[in-house]
Amino acid sequence: MLVVPELHPIYEFLIIISSYLIISQIMDNLISPYIVGQKIKISPILLVISLILGITFFGLVGAIFAIPLVLVLKTTWEHYK
Repeated sequence: MLVVPELHPIYEFLIIISSYLIISQIMDNLISPYIVGQKIKISPILLVISLILGITFFGLVGAIFAIPLVLVLKTTWEHYK
């Protein structure tokens, strides 16, 4: 039988919080742009750059409208191309 030493509650809390932060950063910065990019056929790098620029220049509103704006620009470009 495997015996696991008991940790102090503070250490358990720190392990849980750091695990959550690492997993959420991986999901938010790597996996989500890749999935969204595949669905709307835009490069994940372009999505991340558009989000960064939207947040930098327009804050929360820029974050909300960054991807739809890129999609509109892409569709317009393809239509007139």
